[in-house]
Formats: sequence, C-alpha cells, structure tokens
Amino acid sequence: MVYPGNNYKELYWDVFQSILLLVTCVLTPFTLAFSDELADVVWYSSMNAAIDCCFALDIILNFNLAYQDEAYAVEDDRWLVAKRYFHSWFLIDFLAVLPFEALVLGVSRLG
Repeated sequence: MVYPGNNYKELYWDVFQSILLLVTCVLTPFTLAFSDELADVVWYSSMNAAIDCCFALDIILNFNLAYQDEAYAVEDDRWLVAKRYFHSWFLIDFLAVLPFEALVLGVSRLG
C-alpha cells in the first residue's frame, strides 16, 4: 500500500501524471484533425501508447492507495480502498485508457 504523505507519489508521480495530461490536452486536437496522417507516424503512435500505459499504471496505483477517512484515520483495507475508488474516479480513469480507435476498427471489421 502507498500511504498518505508518500513523497514519491505526491511529488513525482502526480507531477508526472499532470504533465502527461497537459501533453494529451495539447495533442488531442492534432490527433482529431490529422488522424489519417498521424496514423503512419510510428513515434507518435508509440508515444500515445506509452501515455495510455502510464494512465493504466495510475489505475493500478489507485487500487493500492491508502487514504484518510473523516476521522483522519488511515484506511488501508484493500476492499474499502477499492470500493472508494470504484465510487469516485474509476469509471473516468478507465474510459480514459480505453483504445477507442482500436475498438471502433474492431467493431467495423465485424460488421
């Protein structure tokens, strides 16, 4: 478990994730506007896959992230941590890492 006050998580990982979010916000309009041209750029596709992997790692981290409850007691019961995460940011995080392009291509090939 990663406990509140962990300097590595709070300083390095959260800043790294914030930078990745900024990069994604800047690159998404280019991806939408030039998707056909960018599909052939290997480094661009690789970078997007690496960013998605980092976001997936963040999901795993959140399942192992202890928190302080209302009484400021540290809660590290994995079931309660998972339940809290499922009821908060899990759906948004999960949708953020889904490869929609691959899903659309797969569905279009079936039909």
